Amino acid sequence: HASIIAGMSPTPVADLHLHSLHSDGVLAPAALMQLAAQRGVQRAALTDHDTLAGCGEAASAALAASLLFTAGVEVTASWNGQTLHVIGLQPRLDHDALHAHLAAIREQRRQRLRDIGERLEHRTRGARKPIPGQSLAALACAASSVPTRLHLARALVEAGFSADVGAAFDEWLGHGKPGHIAEHWPTLEATLEVLRAAD
Repeated sequence: HASIIAGMSPTPVADLHLHSLHSDGVLAPAALMQLAAQRGVQRAALTDHDTLAGCGEAASAALAASLLFTAGVEVTASWNGQTLHVIGLQPRLDHDALHAHLAAIREQRRQRLRDIGERLEHRTRGARKPIPGQSLAALACAASSVPTRLHLARALVEAGFSADVGAAFDEWLGHGKPGHIAEHWPTLEATLEVLRAAD
């Protein structure tokens, strides 16, 4: 919330890390901007995972809601054996190399979910309630242009294999669980290079 301290000007309210249904959020970009404005946000950035697809819609909705808008993206990367999410703000939306980089990550995400589904199916074969992992992975991939393990967790919940999303990770998708697969994303160096080039 905005605040005034000892005669100082109000602190601007900004949220520079928002996800829409273009990745793992639940609202369309326009609805997300409208909600941000209703909540008193003055500047908002749409930073969906590995896509810029919602930025045009979000920009138009922000303008209509008198909300300052910043285009952005949260790019998945690897560094020192860990997965990082690098926020890039105000990239050029017509930058071909950035779009190609993001498209490759999205395809990698889809393949990872297919691999996880296959592993879940294989490891629960013969169980009292085997998991139709490949079917659930296909549902997860169809749920978003940027499918994540969260989409697969939601599919597991909807199919009755877990009580909630947290349980799906605890039981099936987390480290050391039947559906865990190591992540191998583009390097941090390559990620920063493409973001700088799109600046």
